[in-house]
Amino acid sequence: MFLNRHVVLQFLFRKPFGVHSPFVYDFADQCLFSKVQYPEFALLEKQRKDLLNDPAELDVVDYGRGVRGRPRPEVDAPLLYKRKVSSIAARSLQSPALCALLYRSVMYFSPLTILELGTSLGITTAYLAKAAPHARIITLEGCGQTAARAEALFKKNSLSNIEVRTGAFQHTLIPALDDLKKPDLVYLDGDHSYEGVMNNYRLISKYMHNNSVLILDDIRWSKGMRKAWLEIAADNYTSLAIDLFRLGIVFFNPGLSKQIIPLGY
Repeated sequence: MFLNRHVVLQFLFRKPFGVHSPFVYDFADQCLFSKVQYPEFALLEKQRKDLLNDPAELDVVDYGRGVRGRPRPEVDAPLLYKRKVSSIAARSLQSPALCALLYRSVMYFSPLTILELGTSLGITTAYLAKAAPHARIITLEGCGQTAARAEALFKKNSLSNIEVRTGAFQHTLIPALDDLKKPDLVYLDGDHSYEGVMNNYRLISKYMHNNSVLILDDIRWSKGMRKAWLEIAADNYTSLAIDLFRLGIVFFNPGLSKQIIPLGY
């Protein structure tokens, strides 16, 4: 859903947004409505096209959302199935528009440490790394063969600031958080079950600092995801939350008024 730039910015300039309206206004103006097309976009979209045409078949180990109509039998039990790279690319990769939004957001917040849950084939991770070439990035992926394809993409693009860790989040998340100490930006994807998201969030929230940013994907993917998003936005650790319809962005700065601002995107 795309909203008119003028209408949204006029909306943000009014109460009740009060003291933090300049911050939200500037974020919306610089990130949501920017028309700048960076050279990296065309390069990475060319590689997305290559993935969309790749007939190679992978043995997928899926700890996350699973496949619609084929839910995971247990929280800790992965789904195992075969899928072509082209199918994974078509179903799992973020759209070019959302990748561009994430790129601009990373440039805006200038994080030095980034944690991503859910590498997939690595296109989104590459956007994050291109936007923050000096940041340390740890990305977690449940499937070894999928992670290997992502690592090949990173090597092809000389993205040496990305470290891929493979395995279930319950085994890889805490070590990654311990290594990053206090992550500046966390992109939470990969697991789309209510229990999984909330378990991951509870761990992540203990490591966040006042200037940390949490981006949650697919907040309307299911009733469980919607419930998780609302609970995270209401949590005592968080302050301002921005609802972009597909994505949710949460801040931990106590100086920002605690509320959810719906902007749509």
